[in-house]
Amino acid sequence: MMCADITRPLCVLQPTISHRRLVRTSARKTTSETSFSPRVVDVESFEAYGQIISSQEDGARFSIERKEAKLDLAEGVPRLYMMRLRNKGGRLQFDEMNYHGLSSQSLSSVSELDWFIAVSRATFSEEQFPSHDDIEVFRIPGHVAINLNKGTWHAGPLFSEDERDFLNLELMDTNTKDRYGHKYEDSGTRFTIEL
Repeated sequence: MMCADITRPLCVLQPTISHRRLVRTSARKTTSETSFSPRVVDVESFEAYGQIISSQEDGARFSIERKEAKLDLAEGVPRLYMMRLRNKGGRLQFDEMNYHGLSSQSLSSVSELDWFIAVSRATFSEEQFPSHDDIEVFRIPGHVAINLNKGTWHAGPLFSEDERDFLNLELMDTNTKDRYGHKYEDSGTRFTIEL
């Protein structure tokens, strides 16, 4: 199913694994490749992983009904910065997922271009990493930000151009003291996003 207007909240692509195939990357190593078709993010589909942050009128009061971002930054000093990500051999693929156990993480592209993120429910354990059946891939419109719940497994932001800047809110030591993950490449697995 294709969706012409990805900015409409009711426009949803169902997540599906398009196909799996074996790819020989060297004389000795074979890689299993799984492709995902992304779904457009909306409040309900993303609720298990975090919240969507979209524009609202200045002066609007906090509302539980709007399911606003639930920031969880009490375990350290918050850090808001613009991070530049460079394309490493195709950002529409990933072979590693990470989670942060001490804080939420908010991400927003500084451009109007769409981007992607792969997510899975929190397990708070590197030994209980997501299988391909646990992973969902979302298309995030360029004018929308997301807030990942504490512990949400994620890969991304993912995008197709050479580099992109993102606004990132996390703790000042998230990447040095609170980054847990699993490298699927160790077992010969790679994931790709099919558009």
